[in-house]
Amino acid sequence: MQIAKALEQEVQEQAGITALEVLKLLSLLEYVGIKGKAFTEVKTLCKWFRSNFHLDEVSRAIQSLTELGFLQIRGMYAEVTPPLFANHLAASMLKGKRSEFLALFADLDREERSKLIRRLQGLDSEKIAWFWNEIFSPNGLLRDLPTAISNREIFYLAACANPPRTIGLIEQIMTTNLEERKSLQYSERDALVSTLEELIFHEGTSLRALLCLGLIAEIEPTNASNNSATGRFCQCFRPLHSQVPLPLQCRLDLLKRLPLSNQSIVESRLLVIEVIKVTLNRWGYHFLREGRGNKPSDPMPHMTWGDVWNYQENLLQLLIELAQSNQSQVAEAARQSLPRAIAEFSVLQFSPQTTISAFQMVIDWVINQKISLPVSKLADSLHSVYDFYKKEENKFGSDTSIEVEKLLETINTLLESLNKAEFAIRLKRWAGHWTDNHGDDELDEHGNSILRDEREAQILAQEVINKPSILTHDLIPILRTFF
Repeated sequence: MQIAKALEQEVQEQAGITALEVLKLLSLLEYVGIKGKAFTEVKTLCKWFRSNFHLDEVSRAIQSLTELGFLQIRGMYAEVTPPLFANHLAASMLKGKRSEFLALFADLDREERSKLIRRLQGLDSEKIAWFWNEIFSPNGLLRDLPTAISNREIFYLAACANPPRTIGLIEQIMTTNLEERKSLQYSERDALVSTLEELIFHEGTSLRALLCLGLIAEIEPTNASNNSATGRFCQCFRPLHSQVPLPLQCRLDLLKRLPLSNQSIVESRLLVIEVIKVTLNRWGYHFLREGRGNKPSDPMPHMTWGDVWNYQENLLQLLIELAQSNQSQVAEAARQSLPRAIAEFSVLQFSPQTTISAFQMVIDWVINQKISLPVSKLADSLHSVYDFYKKEENKFGSDTSIEVEKLLETINTLLESLNKAEFAIRLKRWAGHWTDNHGDDELDEHGNSILRDEREAQILAQEVINKPSILTHDLIPILRTFF
């Protein structure tokens, strides 16, 4: 405040009282058009705040202020600098002039209103609470969710300046059903996602905003990009996301709470599966974003590595539960993802017992035909974990080396159980997802070099010749892709 007053005094002494009043006028917008057609912005400001100004003296003042360094010219526009000084001048300009301000706001077009609100973001929120009351009033630009979406830029800026009121408005989406949400246009969803992302990074609105973002993500295709609602929703569950203030337990509880309605059970659970895949991916990443409010994003919560590991283990357990779902679409998606998720979990954190237990369980499902899993993906995941720890084996201490040895032995045993399983399992093993093991060099009965998958194909074919009944009707599509 003292620095701002000192700068105000300096402007008055060096450029005069008129120049100071012009600077205050220009400070009302983030940047103001001062040349050509853009000069209409200056005329509009004068109309409501300085009707006694002559436009030529405004132009002279602009020239003087630019030379003194209090205005920065960019093309046809001028910006009051430094920003803290601009905020101080705008606050003094608005004092006791609510009616003039509202008249100005009504007179500006959409882009000009955005520049005005961006200036308000830097002001004391309590001093301009009356403005937001007008904006969120029954006749305001943000009176309900559809109207807010149609005023996208102001909607987003409201999230930066007044998160509590904005999230209260967006939560109207929680009363809509699945079909109503599916009817949202891309531009409408995009406006909601941009606004919600700002709210997620503030502790007071984070959980509520993430829930709303999940409702939008449910209606997107499961292969949506990282920049979609689904992608951004999933990234918020990465434990080390530095801009998400929600504790890990809150994030886990939120996933377990989904679905929020019986109308979107399948969609919600498919979304949870996407979250787990992203979170347990060691090569995953998340975007950081620059907020535009007058307050920084809240920091990430305090956590220990033990908290992170427990969180990841709970996510894996949740995926295992979903693989046993009585909803076929959910169960199939979880089962397709489970082998890789176990492997990624094992690499993300050294937890041999959990890894062994999970792999043994799913191998038992496959061997005893309890639950169908992609056998080739399972074998590939076993190989990837084995290769990782075999490569890193010498880096572990003596006590840990024993655990690694046990893990490697167990993986070999599990792979062997797949290789000795019944015909149907072995056919799925070698006819499905390509693994590095498929290309291993082998020797046939004549001592000639042959690839492992070719040798296995010959063995399987001979078994069918010897006993045709083992080739059941459901295996024929698999066989067609193999040969």
